[in-house]
Amino acid sequence: MYQFDVLECWAMKGAKLRERRLAMGLTQQGLASKLKVSRNTVARWERDEMAIPGFLHLALKTLECEAAKAAKAPR
Repeated sequence: MYQFDVLECWAMKGAKLRERRLAMGLTQQGLASKLKVSRNTVARWERDEMAIPGFLHLALKTLECEAAKAAKAPR
């Protein structure tokens, strides 16, 4: 599971976003749907063509926690 880094909040780069997205098993479209943004927005963030908003680390942490809970839940 991803460990929170306070410095990353201020300077998340596209490569780190992509790494975290892939670790959750999400496509760009899958992440975009969960964040209520377009797939192109996620792609631009990952290519560092558009600034990644500061709140995104919190949204990602929430999604990661949800994924971890789902993985632990009995089927």
